[in-house]
Amino acid sequence: MESVGAVLLTIQERLSLIVIKLQEYTCSSDSEHLAGTGEDLIVLADQVYDQLVEARHRVLSHTLREAGLGLWARATEIGQRDFCEADRTYFTEVHDVLTHLCEKIESGEYYSELAKLEAIRTKGVA
Repeated sequence: MESVGAVLLTIQERLSLIVIKLQEYTCSSDSEHLAGTGEDLIVLADQVYDQLVEARHRVLSHTLREAGLGLWARATEIGQRDFCEADRTYFTEVHDVLTHLCEKIESGEYYSELAKLEAIRTKGVA
């Protein structure tokens, strides 16, 4: 589980920077940079995938990738039209979810719950 702690730290550090950029670009309605933020999430997901597979927790990588793909797709669509209030709501909601995830990792709660899940798996209960 120590390696999981290390990968979670990497995710938390990188994700905290991504959510800051996401908020900034949402406020400025910058679709090009919002697409880049989506790409940053996809790259992060790719970089931690193998470690999360080893820890039997690939769902986190998939979550990051899906969030990145959603951001990228929405931002690319906005590049062909005007930024509207529904877009701001979408990006704000994604920001809030990613911020919550980041906070749970930073507080240790995410790791703790993951350790509980691993204990259940090890005992064969799950």
